[in-house]
Amino acid sequence: MGGLRTAIRHTAAGLSLVAAAVALVALSAGSAPASEHSLAVYPIVECVSASSNTYTAVWGYNNQTGVTQTLAVGTLNNFLPTPQNRGQPTTFNPGRVDNVFSASWTGSSGYLYWELNNQNGAVASASSPACSKPPVPVWTAQTFVWLVVALLGLAVAWRLGWVPSRLGRRLRDGLRDVTIP
Repeated sequence: MGGLRTAIRHTAAGLSLVAAAVALVALSAGSAPASEHSLAVYPIVECVSASSNTYTAVWGYNNQTGVTQTLAVGTLNNFLPTPQNRGQPTTFNPGRVDNVFSASWTGSSGYLYWELNNQNGAVASASSPACSKPPVPVWTAQTFVWLVVALLGLAVAWRLGWVPSRLGRRLRDGLRDVTIP
């Protein structure tokens, strides 16, 4: 009977962690749709890195509305020259947000223009400020949320005894004389 109580207690703890993770993801997804207030969202060219005939720009934005805005890729959120979608965000948190993503183009087009709200734009070109080092993949808020969800899932699996290693079993049973070879 003690084993059943322990299993129920572990399951309840695991479900609590999963519920917390789902709530965190749900909270991070909330935002306001595009409106007249979203006109105060401005794209920013942080820097440009050149390699041969390819240029990579690091982009940020400044959302002056005070609330999270959503601008779907299309007429309100696009790049020129095409393709319109170059991995830019569609959710814009309030304030200035640096190093959100990077986008590349070949020197043949000469520039990359990111436009928001059909009126606010920024141009990246060979004459834009140079990056101090080549751009690296940038972590976004959504990447962080998914990392937290994965870690919570791992914690639940460990707590429920699903970690299939000898060290995992020892950790689960209370760290008794653990030696790592």
